[in-house]
Amino acid sequence: MKPLKSIFSLSLSACTSLALLSASNTYAETFNYGEALQKSIYFYEAQQAGPKPATNRVPWRADATPTDGSDVGVDLRGGWFDAGDHVKFGFPMAGATTMLAWGVVDYRSAYADSGQLTYILNNLRFVNDYFIKAHSAPNELYGQVGVGSQDHTFWGPAEVLHYKIPASRVSMKINLTCPGVDLAAETAAAMASSSIAFKPSDATYAATLLTHAKQLFDFAEATKGTNGSENGYSNCIKDSQAFYNSNYGVYWDELAWGAIWLWRATGDASYLAKAKTYYDKMGTENQSTTPVFKWAQSWNDKVYGVYALMAGLVGDARYHADIQRHLDYWSVGAGKRTPGGIIVVDSSGWGVNRYAANTALLALFYADKLGTTNPLYSRYHDFGKKQIDYILGDNPANRSYVVGFGKDYPINVHHRTSHGSWADDMKTPAQQRHVLYGAVVGGPAADTDYVEDRGNYVLNEVATDYNAGFTSATAILFGQYGGPALPDSQFPPAESPKPDEYLVGAKVNSSGPRHIEIKAVIQNHSTTPAKGRTDLYIRYFYDLSEAFAAGYKVSDLSVTSGYSQASDISQLKQWSGSIYYVEIAFAKDVIFPGGQSEHRREVQFRVSLPTTSTLAEWDNSNDPSWDPAYATTENYGLTTNKIAIYGSEGLISGIEPARNTSSASSVSSSKSSVASSSSVSSSKSSVASSVATSSSSSSSKSSVASSSSSSVASSSSSSVISGQQCNWYGTLYPLCATTTSGWGYENGKSCIAASTCAAQPAPYGIVGSSSSAATSSSSVSSVKSSSSIASSVSSSAKSSSSVVSSSSSFASSTSSVASSASSKSSAASSSSSSSATASKCQYILSNEWNTGFTATIRVTNNGTTAINGWTIGWSYSDGSVVTSSWNASVTGTNPYSATNISWNGTIQPGQSAEFGLQGNKGTSANAQIPAVTGSVCN
Repeated sequence: MKPLKSIFSLSLSACTSLALLSASNTYAETFNYGEALQKSIYFYEAQQAGPKPATNRVPWRADATPTDGSDVGVDLRGGWFDAGDHVKFGFPMAGATTMLAWGVVDYRSAYADSGQLTYILNNLRFVNDYFIKAHSAPNELYGQVGVGSQDHTFWGPAEVLHYKIPASRVSMKINLTCPGVDLAAETAAAMASSSIAFKPSDATYAATLLTHAKQLFDFAEATKGTNGSENGYSNCIKDSQAFYNSNYGVYWDELAWGAIWLWRATGDASYLAKAKTYYDKMGTENQSTTPVFKWAQSWNDKVYGVYALMAGLVGDARYHADIQRHLDYWSVGAGKRTPGGIIVVDSSGWGVNRYAANTALLALFYADKLGTTNPLYSRYHDFGKKQIDYILGDNPANRSYVVGFGKDYPINVHHRTSHGSWADDMKTPAQQRHVLYGAVVGGPAADTDYVEDRGNYVLNEVATDYNAGFTSATAILFGQYGGPALPDSQFPPAESPKPDEYLVGAKVNSSGPRHIEIKAVIQNHSTTPAKGRTDLYIRYFYDLSEAFAAGYKVSDLSVTSGYSQASDISQLKQWSGSIYYVEIAFAKDVIFPGGQSEHRREVQFRVSLPTTSTLAEWDNSNDPSWDPAYATTENYGLTTNKIAIYGSEGLISGIEPARNTSSASSVSSSKSSVASSSSVSSSKSSVASSVATSSSSSSSKSSVASSSSSSVASSSSSSVISGQQCNWYGTLYPLCATTTSGWGYENGKSCIAASTCAAQPAPYGIVGSSSSAATSSSSVSSVKSSSSIASSVSSSAKSSSSVVSSSSSFASSTSSVASSASSKSSAASSSSSSSATASKCQYILSNEWNTGFTATIRVTNNGTTAINGWTIGWSYSDGSVVTSSWNASVTGTNPYSATNISWNGTIQPGQSAEFGLQGNKGTSANAQIPAVTGSVCN
């Protein structure tokens, strides 16, 4: 063993090299390391999978991959998406976690002083919570979720991945019969290092992590084999071989790495002894006895981090020699460095910044352990600082390689969710829709060869392991040089939804003296965050004044369709005065920003006067929704805001025409033919035409939920129900007390019977709170009291059991009260419940195609006590077959039975549990929507 003095001595040549390095190491500027640290941590929140935690600050992220683990009955939601894709690769995820935790363990004060301690611990907790779930048994660890080759077929946001390629979320594990020593040992290191980070603030959580770390390390040792490669994890999880193949090298370094962190976490000397044993096996350079030194710390190579920790914490001369050989090679030796000063570890140019940042962390840590008085301090410290500064902008290109930091930083990076494509296309849109703050890009292989091109993943991809060493190294530099992080009031910046997230294109299909036919294409470009939706609908507004002037009633006009992907097309409904609209709903399947067909739906609809005449009595030029440019020949038509788009939250985009507060004579003229009708089986459009708008009922839709008409509330007459109103397709009217159906004229007020009002589709219906014990209408069993629009229906009303089908011709008549009162909160669903306090079971058709379908079954607890465990059943009359399911244990074959799994068995009052399924259609052309039965539904 060489004496320490000889190791620390500098040769003349080394002194010369150091002098040259110092002379060239003139920093162009001082960087704000606090801001760089802040944004680097934030990047990890953009990578979070599963339910979005309350601590996530990214405005354009939401819940994603909700079925992870359902294929194996284990909750594997959570963790980090690896890079620009959406696979959860456990091996690099654990490696990144250890490198992040390292910074907190040894430089905690830097995080505290910069105001970032809470944020880094939030992110460490999030990923460790996933490791806890993935470590499903002492000798079992799920190391990957998502089939890489399938995942890479989709370029779209994480939030809609489960709609596009649900079958890709396959869970893969290691165990005693299919081991993965490196994966188990690295995850042990991640959890052990994290336990140290959490111990000062949450000793209980730290102890939990340490228990898992010990078990995982024992698991790794129990399967360690003999040659250091035969039990590598990628031999078991074979899908990883094309992405993170650990067979390039041995796994003794992961065992040494894990042992060191367990030693640090426990103080148990036996772990240090193990680390020393594995240290001797870690590998040598080719055809040499010299320990490896020509690569860098990475997801697959922990040997260099082991060198640094053993030298800095144990201090034997051999450890100093090994880390110095490695750092000298890259700082002053033969390792490739660009003229600008960054090291290029991989000659292919892949991940230049990753390797540079990881090596910088080792250099800064080791220099810190040597101390500022040591002759080698400046060499390693300045080298490490130069690597980080180069990434931040001190380079010949004078640009930052950290998104959102410094100047001339990249934005169009290889990252699906921040790009926000709705078309499953890397080039649509041309510019990234979100700034991926803090992400370190792959970077240049030469100083000026970087091109910002999201298609070039070598230079432009980002990854959790790219940022890990960079984060910890930046924390060290903050502790030495400072630089304030941005105030929480300034970062992250607020981000409103984009103006083009929901839009509709329109063009004229056909027009004439007695009709207009419009082709409309609704498009879901949502990205703040991306959403799959079954609640979208549009309204096209018409001015029918010329039709009324010609003596026509609303019931004389027809609404038809020759082609429709909608779930429902209404007859004409009154908006105000002579302004009417057709409402078109798209609830048949999920519309999501996931491809050319997935993100849009088309409908062609015609409104026309009777064909018994050829007179030119139609004028669409005065229609509020009309634009002469609809004559365009574009495929999707003219993008317009004149056609209003709505969702369950109300108006999303587009313009609604103003409402008149005075009665329209043209409407009144047609009222007499309808008002006397006591049956709701008459035409919807006829009923709509009977509305006589009064000044007391002109409230806009946005105020309906919380308002009640003062004229109704103050009425002393018992003939009008006090305190309640009817929201009749967006206009408020009093409720009749004595009229059991249809319209009435009680106490000088035009009113609507409770059963007729309640028969409207959601969100219309009865609003307000009744001051009387009950209504006089025997057909209404109950009326909901709510601050929001109620959708109560008569006790005889049937729940919709099928999707409202598209039709080439839409008749003007509607069904009876019983069928029209069906709930349309989800047009493609069936539901069952026996009372106001019962649980509700719903079968919701999510999507269907030529031969198959996907569906969700939801159990909602409408009672006052928790449901503890549930079992429900259903069957298909056409021979449909369930082929897969998630989040429930499904058994049987027609009838089927589903039972909760461990984590979704308890349903608190007002809460829901749901599970999904996929199947093949039977003999029916359309997917069936069966009734759901079971004691929990009753």
